[in-house]
Amino acid sequence: MPKLRHSKIAGLVACIAVVSTLCAGFAAPNAATEKDGDRPQLIGPSDTFLTEQARRLDALFEQLKSAENASEAQAFEQAIWQTWLRSGEAPIDALMGQAVTAMSLGKFRRALQVLDNIVERRPNFAEGWNKRATVLYLVGEYDRSLADIDRVLAIEPRHFGAISGIALIRLEQGQNEAAIDAVRQALEIHPFLPGAARLLERAGIESTDPI
Repeated sequence: MPKLRHSKIAGLVACIAVVSTLCAGFAAPNAATEKDGDRPQLIGPSDTFLTEQARRLDALFEQLKSAENASEAQAFEQAIWQTWLRSGEAPIDALMGQAVTAMSLGKFRRALQVLDNIVERRPNFAEGWNKRATVLYLVGEYDRSLADIDRVLAIEPRHFGAISGIALIRLEQGQNEAAIDAVRQALEIHPFLPGAARLLERAGIESTDPI
């Protein structure tokens, strides 16, 4: 893992805090590590699961956008994250549990191995790409992280976490205007987005300035 510049420390700590929260709330079944050649056959999530998941997300995003305060928004945000984390298949959910645990412990190489497995086996599972993008950001692989974010947003355009990742990367690259644009997009989806004020401050905008 490359050394992290001091300007990245705040972003890294924030990411780890978020991942730790998700890990605590994520109960993955049968999370034992699979051996090569011993993978259970996957048939994909059922149509019923996908329909119900889409319906739940639509409702949660409507509630998130109309939330009256940060506390109310946080409840909807956490429900969205938990919904995103579910693939509809126990073996993939188990792998995601391993990846989130590895991320929370700072074991980024292990997390990447598991996430590579997830995106290979389930390329339409947005959160697999998003978690890999997060790890790639943390190890300084910005171009690869942005490529994974593109995959996330092609599947789930409302993914405020992935859009926030664009802002973090653009800040590291000195592209403040692009970072501000990304924060604007994320706030359109999640008006009480945690960390948005800090991102804007790093980009040179005070919290009282219009964006």
